[in-house]
Amino acid sequence: MAPATGPSRRLELLLLVGIGVIYVGLAVTAALVMPWDARTEAVRTPPDELAHLIYVHELATTGRLPVFTSGSGNYEAHQPPLYYLTCLPFYFAARAASGAPATPAAFAAGFLACRLWSVFIGLGVVLASYVAARELFPERPVLRLGTTALVAWLPSHLINCAAVTNDGLAELWCTLALWQLLRAARAGMTGRGAVWLGLLAGLGLLTKSHALFLLPLFLVPVWGAHAEGRAGRRWLRPVLALLIALVLAGWWYGRNTVLYGDPLAQRAFVTVFGVDRPTPGTFLTQPGWTIGRYLLLVALWTAYSFWGVAGQAAVFMGEGAYAVGAGLWAGALLGGAMAWLRRREEGEAEAAAKRQWWVMGLAVGLVGLVYLRFNADFFQAQARYLFPAVLPLAALHVCGWWWAGAVAGRRGQPGVRAGVVAVALALSCVLVLAGVCLAGLPGGAPLWPPPALLQGVLNP
Repeated sequence: MAPATGPSRRLELLLLVGIGVIYVGLAVTAALVMPWDARTEAVRTPPDELAHLIYVHELATTGRLPVFTSGSGNYEAHQPPLYYLTCLPFYFAARAASGAPATPAAFAAGFLACRLWSVFIGLGVVLASYVAARELFPERPVLRLGTTALVAWLPSHLINCAAVTNDGLAELWCTLALWQLLRAARAGMTGRGAVWLGLLAGLGLLTKSHALFLLPLFLVPVWGAHAEGRAGRRWLRPVLALLIALVLAGWWYGRNTVLYGDPLAQRAFVTVFGVDRPTPGTFLTQPGWTIGRYLLLVALWTAYSFWGVAGQAAVFMGEGAYAVGAGLWAGALLGGAMAWLRRREEGEAEAAAKRQWWVMGLAVGLVGLVYLRFNADFFQAQARYLFPAVLPLAALHVCGWWWAGAVAGRRGQPGVRAGVVAVALALSCVLVLAGVCLAGLPGGAPLWPPPALLQGVLNP
């Protein structure tokens, strides 16, 4: 195994605190400045935020779980309830502190309280990413700190964590479940590990159905052990984890089956929500549009939203900001190519590390497939839907930048590589600042036009 490089333990802890402090400062600022009133500034409010708060409001006022009935108002009612239940104490407290719980001012106070709770959840995602990255990079403090920082400072991710949405809590459970899977891939799945994995996956399924991508990953550590001839009864442990997840979350999906005719309520959602929302057919029925052009539109819009869009994923930064993002991707791809070409020089990865990267790679692939499936029903090219896999996405980027530092020398000095990672993360943090400023512009301020490449696809 390669020797450890990077800061001492004390310095590493100080850097981790610094990453968290910067995240909290930026996210709280975003929560305070982003418009929330969809009646007057609908374009600039975060995606679906009002519908998420209506879910909280219905729980608070009726004491019952809402039922999905329309494509407006309560259209998030098909979502599992855990995030909204955790919002209730903050929502009640904010409305009570406002002095007049039935006024618009009280509703706005409840909005802000739920946003700040989401910021706190996002900090949990950052810390969970560090814990998981320690498992993935036990000998590389720079890589685990870099992965943590990118999770914290990825522009669209941070801005989304400052909104009222169940995305952050789902990411928290998914990241912690991936941590357990990384441990199982390294040392085997223990009975206790299976219990924790089942609990975390079940909590994820009670927060957002996107967490279903975790279930096939239960088999990866056991499959690796079986390939090495030491599986034994370990096949029973992922079954135990699956049973725990289903027991914990099964009641919700059973309720969906009774109410809507399928566990995920997808048929009802597509039927109702698709009435006045853009779908592939919205584009493909127009002259000159093909499936290839539609997929290119999805890819470009996803790329731009990865590096930062505000409002309803349609308030763009300037071309220069996206040029920086493209440069960061180019560096990561260059580093990935370097790692591939020099894999023999560095020595073949040990079997446990290979299994860990199988977990990471399959997580990205499964979340990507769900994303493509979603865009086959609706045009929803928003990178935030990829963030259940924010941990492996960040780890892949940071590993690419680390290896890009090898271009400076035959093997690349650790200090040079760390410098490349630091510069890349600093640029990402600058993009966060740009995105937060953009998110907080008053409604009358002019907007940047969509990037030229995007305009070229929309209007060739």
